[in-house]
Amino acid sequence: MAHFTRPIEQYGPLLNVLLTVSAPRMVALDEMKKPIPQGFVAYGLVDTGASCTSIDPVVIEALELQPINKVSMVTPSTGPDPILVNQYDIGVTIYSSEDQEPMRIPALPVCESTLRNQGFQSLIGRDILSLCLLFYNGATQQYSLSF
Repeated sequence: MAHFTRPIEQYGPLLNVLLTVSAPRMVALDEMKKPIPQGFVAYGLVDTGASCTSIDPVVIEALELQPINKVSMVTPSTGPDPILVNQYDIGVTIYSSEDQEPMRIPALPVCESTLRNQGFQSLIGRDILSLCLLFYNGATQQYSLSF
């Protein structure tokens, strides 16, 4: 099982993720002889309160993504009334260390959310965390993630 331990930073438990177009989209672009956008290296905030992983519009623009759906979302800033947000299909890679295999999710539906002003470009939600073991140690200001 791959794992890493990192410090809990000012913004919380951040990790580096590589966000790409989804595997099916890569195949479709390749078949159409169209260029595949470069992956986007982003900071992701581990967020146990988020049911869905979210990405900032800067990622959407860099990966030239098109919405696949609209979904209802409730956040602390929306209050009790849900808002409709765009949903996109992406690939996600989380690295542990150079000598361990990364966690690769070839296709994951994610939600759009403006995040960049908070110091990160992605929220890592329970859709990804459900595949992991997360240990948050506030006493030592570290967290560990295994997958």
